[in-house]
Amino acid sequence: MNPLHWKRERQHAWIVISLTGAIAGLLFGFIHSPFFAILQAWPAFGAWLSFPGSYWPWPTFGFLITGFLEIELGSDPGHGKNANLERT
Repeated sequence: MNPLHWKRERQHAWIVISLTGAIAGLLFGFIHSPFFAILQAWPAFGAWLSFPGSYWPWPTFGFLITGFLEIELGSDPGHGKNANLERT
């Protein structure tokens, strides 16, 4: 379950999935921000990015949640909680 012991392809997939979660979190955070609520326009996205204090938790949580889900759900069948059940 340790990502440092995974094959390189699996590590790359984990990074891509986590970055995708960060991007999704960033967009989700923008949609729920006052910038989007007041202006109802995507051009305000650039102005919103100039205030990192208002958005940094969104991509951070998106990155962490998708990263942890990939570790838990995508774990190798021979490792993890149900390893003995899957081998029988």
